Amino acid sequence: MDPELTAENEAQRARLAALVGAPGDADLDRSLGGGWMVATALAHLAFWDRRATLLLDLCARGRTPPADEPEWYGSDVLNQALLAEWLVLPPREAARLALEAAESVDRKVETLDAA
Repeated sequence: MDPELTAENEAQRARLAALVGAPGDADLDRSLGGGWMVATALAHLAFWDRRATLLLDLCARGRTPPADEPEWYGSDVLNQALLAEWLVLPPREAARLALEAAESVDRKVETLDAA
C-alpha cells in the first residue's frame, strides 16, 4: 500500500480522535443545522466508513457494486433514512462508532493491492 496514503489516514484518524475526545457531551449535542448535531455527523461518518469497509471486502471477493446506481440513491436516500437512528444514538456512542469505523476502513485499505 502507498505509505503516504497510510500516513495521511493515520493523521486524519488522530485528528478525529482529538476532536471527539476533547469536547464534552454538550459539544457533541451542538446543532449543525438542518436537524443534524455533531454526534449525528459522527454517526454518519461511522456508517459510511463501515459501508466502505464492506464494499472493499465484497470487491476483494469479486463482487462489485453496480456502476449505474444513481448518486442520489446511494447517499441522499440513505442519509435521510438513517437520520432518525443517528439522532437517537448517545453522543459518546456515536463518537466511539466513528473512531472504530475509521480504524476499520483504514486497516482494510492498508491490505489492498496497489493495483
